[in-house]
Amino acid sequence: MNMIHHPLVFVTLVRFYGHESLTSDEVIGNHNESISIERHKFLDEELVDHFRIKTMHDETLMYKELEVNDGEDTIWTLQSLKEDFDLMVLGRQQITHSKIIPGKNTDWCDQYEELGVIGDMVTSPDYNAKGSILIINQQKDIN
Repeated sequence: MNMIHHPLVFVTLVRFYGHESLTSDEVIGNHNESISIERHKFLDEELVDHFRIKTMHDETLMYKELEVNDGEDTIWTLQSLKEDFDLMVLGRQQITHSKIIPGKNTDWCDQYEELGVIGDMVTSPDYNAKGSILIINQQKDIN
């Protein structure tokens, strides 16, 4: 039995979203290619739908959507989650102009750019996380 199907291991996918966080004419630079925000949203929805369908009958796998309105709201929401998990896995997002990402519209300063704004925040001593934190960052191809 692998860890994901162990009855005492629970996995929660938490998705932050904001209704007005991105405009449809923005473009995300993704290493060697650029995709529109609309395409990114479509792919994101497709991936989340796949997760929800595959896990709908498994009580140890949960999905939670949290609406945030701006960077400050995102910080507050992350603070409210810090004691809920033994392991927090974060993806390093490539979007740089979202209203829900702290620091892009505030005075937040990345101490470690490779962690991203959210990763920098949750690894800071001020966050005081109860569990471990793993940040996944896709590296650019080196040619």
